[in-house]
Amino acid sequence: MNRFAFILVLLPGLLSGCESRTTPSTQPKSGFIAVVGVGQDDPYWPVIRGTALRTFHELESVGLSIRVEAPATSSVNSQRKILEQLRDKGVRGVCVQVTDGLALKTTLESMADRGIQITTMFGTVATSKPINRIVIDEDAVGRAVATALIDTLDGRGNIAVLHADSRGKSWTDRWKAFERQMSMQQGIRTLLRYDCGGDPVRAERIVRDTMERYPRLVGWAVMGNWLLIDQENKPSPSPLPDGCRMVACDPAPAVWPGFSRGECSAMVAGRYDELVEHAVTGCIGSVLNMNRATHRVAVGVRIVTREDLTQFKRDWADWSSVEATHDATSGDR
Repeated sequence: MNRFAFILVLLPGLLSGCESRTTPSTQPKSGFIAVVGVGQDDPYWPVIRGTALRTFHELESVGLSIRVEAPATSSVNSQRKILEQLRDKGVRGVCVQVTDGLALKTTLESMADRGIQITTMFGTVATSKPINRIVIDEDAVGRAVATALIDTLDGRGNIAVLHADSRGKSWTDRWKAFERQMSMQQGIRTLLRYDCGGDPVRAERIVRDTMERYPRLVGWAVMGNWLLIDQENKPSPSPLPDGCRMVACDPAPAVWPGFSRGECSAMVAGRYDELVEHAVTGCIGSVLNMNRATHRVAVGVRIVTREDLTQFKRDWADWSSVEATHDATSGDR
């Protein structure tokens, strides 16, 4: 569904949603919305910034302007300060990239209490306040990892799994969906499962130790990109030996060098542009109608192979591009 069709479908739903807390207001359709990232050095920030500005421009939302802001370096504390400043400046709605929902909860709840329309994206915040949630379909991620791994290994062999269950529900959902999908086939057997907590150093140590003890493993299913980056989110060589295949997730730019060298057979990516489009259009719809209904959208995924990487890079560049806009400002800090 294109972004124009989506907002036309969304607006009636926002007006009549079963979770509506207030009736639509007759407030003037003016003011501004904001898109707030966790940091300009975050790998997804170029996509968030470019897609948000482009989507806003194409919707031509009369009477509203947009601000796109993020700290210079990733910091939830700095992100929270930006949100508090926007709250005091009279922002009508915000789209927030969430990497630590607990740290942002109090600030976002106070904004919601003031009638500011809140839309979270990428991550979520556990709250009873009317907050819209736009996320990657984690079940679809897990199923896609299984599909890609079965195809990579021709449906045969013993594997290990690296997950991050201890980091929270979304990571658990991803891993459990993978396990359910794998249980439907018989040719590939999962011998070992490890929780690395999303730590690249710990992930590498687990893999090296495991391969010493189980050198005949033919593959790894990795629920993140931890074997291709270091703790500073920079490219890092895979610790897997030649002949052992890997399917992983989240092909941000830092993993592209290792991916292009063949260190990973396939990676599962979210539809990141669609995620930001849904967040911006949903936020605009809520602001223009002053409706407190909540909605949740889970966007789909795609499997990227080494052969697809060049096209994926082009897509990433397109998502990150910022066309000339009117009545829009960028407030990168």
